[in-house]
Amino acid sequence: MAKKKKNTPHTPDTQATTNATPGEDPTLDETVSDNTAQVPEVAEEPKPVEPNVEPTPVSPETTVEPASGPLTSHTGVQLVETPHTTRLDDPRDSIIRTLAVSLGFVSFLALGLGIGLIFLARSISQTNVATPAATSSDTPAENPDPIFSASAIRVNPKASKDAIIVELHVDYHCGWCQRADTIYGQALHELSAEGKIDLRVHIHTFVKEDSSNRAGVASACAHQVGKFLDYHEVIFANQQLGSQGGYSDNLLRTDFANMAGITGTDLMKFQKCYDDRATQSTIDAMNAESPEMGITGTPAFLINGVKASFDLQPDDEYPQPISASDLYEGLVNVIGG
Repeated sequence: MAKKKKNTPHTPDTQATTNATPGEDPTLDETVSDNTAQVPEVAEEPKPVEPNVEPTPVSPETTVEPASGPLTSHTGVQLVETPHTTRLDDPRDSIIRTLAVSLGFVSFLALGLGIGLIFLARSISQTNVATPAATSSDTPAENPDPIFSASAIRVNPKASKDAIIVELHVDYHCGWCQRADTIYGQALHELSAEGKIDLRVHIHTFVKEDSSNRAGVASACAHQVGKFLDYHEVIFANQQLGSQGGYSDNLLRTDFANMAGITGTDLMKFQKCYDDRATQSTIDAMNAESPEMGITGTPAFLINGVKASFDLQPDDEYPQPISASDLYEGLVNVIGG
């Protein structure tokens, strides 16, 4: 029969107790060999706060307001404003700002370009106003045969054979014809009176067929009493009077005749010619002739039977008349004289 082993009280290992410090819990687990025992975490005791110094809590949402000069704390460390407190711009705001700047820049360029073109156009207009140009090719082999109207009204039929033949194709309701008359009318009349040009006027009825036709009949009747150019100028000077319903018969046979200086027996002859439409056949012949001459619109200009281009100063609000000498120089240049 085996003897029972006598229980003896446990004596802690000397190695394990040598590292113990006062105040530790005496119920800690026994140390494990090879120093692998788990040591419980010991909470740090709070450090005492220095007297009269209150801690300043800093909220993560605090915004640092910029000030003049570098921002530094009482420790001398430079502060940097944190981006998380700054409101981010809406991407649409950035796009709008970009578009606004771009549009402003484009508008500025467009304005500058527009002003430059206006000055350029005025410069070109001023330099070309006295230089009509032939519209046909400058190559002699391609020059078309000259075409002359057989029914045009010849203002100075006694012009010399060496005079430059200038033929105008007009409609008395044509606004550009009025503009051409403002620029070149007086100079053409002077050159015609001097015998330097053989001026011929071809009347069309493109714009307002009935009113244009009656105005043409009246001007041809004025030619029969020696007042064509005067009556011609009166119609263009008062073109606005026929802008609505056309020229009335009373306006054509009485008012315009008086303005043109047709009086006495000449007035009676003129009015009878108009009332009888005595010159209607002349106007009909002119209109029938237009397709053969290649005239499809007014105003049109022919110099010695060849189509030419006259500067009508389209960019000028108020076209400027040119002198007879300047016009004649331009005509001579066109025909190569």
